[in-house]
Amino acid sequence: MMSSRNELAQGIFEQHREAMLVVDPQTLRIAEANIAACDRLGYERDALLKLAVTDVESSVQDVFFWDDAPPPPPPSRWRRA
Repeated sequence: MMSSRNELAQGIFEQHREAMLVVDPQTLRIAEANIAACDRLGYERDALLKLAVTDVESSVQDVFFWDDAPPPPPPSRWRRA
C-alpha cells in the first residue's frame, strides 16, 4: 500500500504543471525536479540535478532567501515505517 502511495505522490509531482524542485537543505543541491521545472528552467533533468538551487535562481531576493535559510533540524530518532 505504501508503494502505491509513493508512486501516486511521485506521479503528481512529475506531472504537476507548476515547476517544483526538491532541495537538500544542507547542500542546497537540487535533489528532484519535475518536468515543468526542467522545461521552464531550460535544463535536461540530469543536468539540473547536478546544480545547486542558487545556480538557477534568477531573483536576488531568492538567493538571499537561500543564504538565510535556517539549517535543517537534527534527524529524528523516530522513523515512519
